Amino acid sequence: MAKTLVPLVLLAALTASAGGLLDEFPLGVYWAWPHNANNAAAAGLEKDEYLDRSMATLRTLNCDSIWVVNGPYDESAKFLDLCEKHGIRAVLPTVFVEMYYQAFTGDLGRYEKFAADTVAKIGGKKALMGYVLKDEPRLNSLQQTDYFHQLLKRTDPQHRDSLVV
Repeated sequence: MAKTLVPLVLLAALTASAGGLLDEFPLGVYWAWPHNANNAAAAGLEKDEYLDRSMATLRTLNCDSIWVVNGPYDESAKFLDLCEKHGIRAVLPTVFVEMYYQAFTGDLGRYEKFAADTVAKIGGKKALMGYVLKDEPRLNSLQQTDYFHQLLKRTDPQHRDSLVV
């Protein structure tokens, strides 16, 4: 009996703590943003309707999280509102993803502005699970990635950021 109670007590404690198990073990999908327009056209739908229907379908399959790649950038706030409508959280790429491919100008204020603008735009969205800093970083970009991580953490301590390795 005691052996059975220990796992149940641990499970109950985890569920009751800081948002529960779903915060730690989301059930989600990978969403390649550039395919939305073509997929919507193939379905005979406008992109917004396609996204809405797709999220409704995902939610009926118990999906609660989406990792988006290569977008939605300018549409992030709108996308997060749609996620919230369906009870789905999202991990989104940030403008920092593009910074790895641009020459460093020495202007650190530029990066601070990017962080502040990103957080102002989407940091308050309930559906935001976190920010993607870089997809598959190379070893020589880890110092830059750590800088972006520290910058976002100072600007938005409420959300996680991540790397995909």
